[in-house]
Amino acid sequence: MKALFIIVLCLLNTLLEAQNICLKGRLVDEHKNAVSSATVRCFIHDSVFVKGDISDSSGNFSITAPVSPSGYKLVINYIGYKEHVLHTKGDSMSNFCYITDAVRAIIILMTQGDMGEAYNVCHDEETRSIASIANLVACHVGDDKISVVFDIPENVSTFGYAPTVHMFLNSRKMRNLSWEPRVTMKEAYMRLAEYINEERQDG
Repeated sequence: MKALFIIVLCLLNTLLEAQNICLKGRLVDEHKNAVSSATVRCFIHDSVFVKGDISDSSGNFSITAPVSPSGYKLVINYIGYKEHVLHTKGDSMSNFCYITDAVRAIIILMTQGDMGEAYNVCHDEETRSIASIANLVACHVGDDKISVVFDIPENVSTFGYAPTVHMFLNSRKMRNLSWEPRVTMKEAYMRLAEYINEERQDG
């Protein structure tokens, strides 16, 4: 199978400081070109998130993590690569609300909300499965140059992935206060991609 996202060349610094270890590496693509602005996340015990970093213009990253006898798992995400790999079916449903819509909702609640009441702030029409979100990004952000690949291991339950969750929030009470979400998930990811590209150019 084709390499996932990027090729990882990871060098371990074995100097221990206060029971910590420094994980250093350089990210390159299949042509050995440096991959910048990629997100690197470190996990121990399969699913416990420790710390993350973003690769620099040379593809280098550095993460300080506690010593773990069970080893480390690095998860690398890079929006510009040709494949997005899912290691589950992606059936869990995700509720969405863009930051500016959430801020407007908070301001409205501060002035119009009832004390002691609970309000859901979400874009009801944009509740999607993880797989659907991956396909949305591949289609609209990647201009169909990105493909979604399912690589589900036989013993997926041992990898520490969260169980499938179907949670559908209803924002009717917020809408009764004349609040409406304005930014779709597609537009949100398009904005994110534009921001990442601008940061790469400025870097």
